[in-house]
Amino acid sequence: SPGANFRLIREVLIPQNRYEDSLEILRDYTERDKRNDRGIDFMRMIEDVLEKRQKVSELQAKLAADKMLSFEDTMQLADTYRELGLYDKALKFYRDAAVRPGCTAFSRLAIANILSAINKNKEAIEILDMTVPNLPQNLDAKHLWTIVSIYAAGGDIDRATPHLVRYLKLNPRDWRAWIHMAILYASRGQNNETLYAFQRAIEFGKTDAVRYIEGNPSLMAIAEPLFRQLRAVRQR
Repeated sequence: SPGANFRLIREVLIPQNRYEDSLEILRDYTERDKRNDRGIDFMRMIEDVLEKRQKVSELQAKLAADKMLSFEDTMQLADTYRELGLYDKALKFYRDAAVRPGCTAFSRLAIANILSAINKNKEAIEILDMTVPNLPQNLDAKHLWTIVSIYAAGGDIDRATPHLVRYLKLNPRDWRAWIHMAILYASRGQNNETLYAFQRAIEFGKTDAVRYIEGNPSLMAIAEPLFRQLRAVRQR
């Protein structure tokens, strides 16, 4: 049956790297049932994996021959490993790319952001720390938020703070940024400032902000005094 074939491919053949055998089964399946997109999508996925594995082989061969890849090739190799789900291998080459000639401060920021997205937070912050001093002082809101997000994902609220303050000056209506600010104030025991930041988050985010806070128990524990005040106002 189609379901049995798909399970065979997913649970046996792919873990054994038997991609050609998988494609042979899928080609036979799609030939017999041309209207079923599931087999075609599965086949395209495997072909994409094979293409990426071929690219890895080519770049690794180039590295072996030349002893060092260019920044562009190093990034391509790192990106391909990441797309294959091989995050530890990707990490190695992202780190290499970050110190290659041709890697700008903005490129390093992008690398740190990628590492943060795959939960390599410690390594992301390491690269961010070597990047921030080389970024322009008049950084735009988008890049400031990237910095804030990377530090926050790594649990380093203190180092996120100056960038968050600068971001809010440029984009004061971003309710998510105000929630970050509330967390910062709460960590310092600044209760009045914490409630003010939550008020601003709710002012600009309205229902979205309330739902976000209520859906996060740790945030709700901090914001409970404000919610009590809001409930009391409604009951008057």
